[in-house]
Amino acid sequence: MKPLEDQLALLETTPWKVLLILDACRADAFIDAAGDGREVRSPANCTDKWVKAVTPTLKKCGIKRYYTANPLVGKHINSQLGEGTAIPLWFSLWSRLTDMNIPGVNPWAVNGWVLNDVIHENVEWPIVVHYLQPHFPAVGSPPFAIGQWGGKWTDLHMATRRLPRPERLHKKGLLDIDYMRESYNGNVRLAVRAANHLVKMLNVDTIITSDHGELLGEVNEDGKTLFGHAMGEKSPILRSVPWLHCSSKEPRSIDDGNELREKLTVLGYY
Repeated sequence: MKPLEDQLALLETTPWKVLLILDACRADAFIDAAGDGREVRSPANCTDKWVKAVTPTLKKCGIKRYYTANPLVGKHINSQLGEGTAIPLWFSLWSRLTDMNIPGVNPWAVNGWVLNDVIHENVEWPIVVHYLQPHFPAVGSPPFAIGQWGGKWTDLHMATRRLPRPERLHKKGLLDIDYMRESYNGNVRLAVRAANHLVKMLNVDTIITSDHGELLGEVNEDGKTLFGHAMGEKSPILRSVPWLHCSSKEPRSIDDGNELREKLTVLGYY
């Protein structure tokens, strides 16, 4: 089997202005949802290790801003790349999502913030946008309130209740693994749709990838059922992440293909 290309090396050799990170996104799930992309090797199996590994590469690339919905990222980015480089979207956009009031950051709200900055603040490239999805909890379809939410930031900043971890539910016989996988894939689809929309709106060379993968009930050689992305787990699934390079396209006029008329017709103006 041919070894996977190295994600960090690709970041240095591929032209890009925007880097979109889908947190905890498996390559197979992404390719299935997006219908495109390929599998590459991440330098880490969890977010905090990944951001430490990728920071020197981002520095070489001259990164200007790192928008993040994940609270684990900002402190290291600011300490290594300069105070204010990380834009903590989670601080302002954290909310309760779906009818289940699941805590998280809506990826469409992330898009709105980034687009507003690009339009009104003359943002310099390159930038990174780090979505929270498809990391659990799942706020796509179907929603599922499980996750890895034991850190101090949840209690200190957001006063959220801790969500049950899948391995604990599994030990108690309360976890439907098929449903968990379905909800994860729904979270991937949600993240892919949001990322694709931002790619279209920004219309610059963009890479979509992930920090690490996710274990969804796979059984290892010792017969242990694995979930999440525990720091000590060596499964290759956690290093397998998607890679999709989206080149910029010729800008369209506002009325290309009668698009303006079509939308006004829907609103009843014609």
